[in-house]
Amino acid sequence: ESLLRICCAMLILIRRRLLAGDFTSNLKLLQHYPSTNISHLLYVADKLRGRSIQ
Repeated sequence: ESLLRICCAMLILIRRRLLAGDFTSNLKLLQHYPSTNISHLLYVADKLRGRSIQ
């Protein structure tokens, strides 16, 4: 469950770039994830804990 939240947080942090890109650029972006602040990533993942997916 924690891993899923971390993966979702990673997508949230690059969502604008993903929405703006095409398939090829998005695939490259996901394969070469940009450097990020781990503390902020874990903060976003922790905030997802309180949300329920229905």
